[in-house]
Amino acid sequence: MWGVERSRRNKHPIWPPTSLTKGSTGPRKAPGRQSRGSSVAGPVNPNVNFTRETILTTDRIVEQLVATRDWGERDARISARANFKCEYCDLDLLGSVRAYKEWNKDHIVPISAGGSDSEENIALACRTCNFSLKNKWNPEPRCEPGATREQLISAVREHIRAKTTSILKQVQGFREIAFRECGES
Repeated sequence: MWGVERSRRNKHPIWPPTSLTKGSTGPRKAPGRQSRGSSVAGPVNPNVNFTRETILTTDRIVEQLVATRDWGERDARISARANFKCEYCDLDLLGSVRAYKEWNKDHIVPISAGGSDSEENIALACRTCNFSLKNKWNPEPRCEPGATREQLISAVREHIRAKTTSILKQVQGFREIAFRECGES
């Protein structure tokens, strides 16, 4: 599906890949090599709670991410603007390794529907929302002409909620069958 890029220094894959057939992703390798505000390499402590005082300004965050050489400036800006969360379901993409592996960018209005590749039309998204739930769905027909970015994202969020509810009903039916059958054995 995607070409796996390899690090120049070793043979380990870089994840998420920087060149994808659809979307594209944020950073080129997992964060954690360098902790925020420190020049000492080492793992990030997942139990650290950042307060408002410890959170850097967006420009400073972008600058520091780009300085790691693992992030492009555009990806860092898009990610920081979204507070590193999926703009459709609010999944914290830096919250865990599993969440980080979901990292994607989505064209809010798909290119195939006349959307642009500008930052204004790019949303930080998890893979589930981008490929499984939104999947090239165009929010423009649900919005007023000239809708803002926020209005388009709101329409996508509603679409994803409705699709998730529909899938949940289907899954509940499967669970009833699976567990009813297991209980009768």
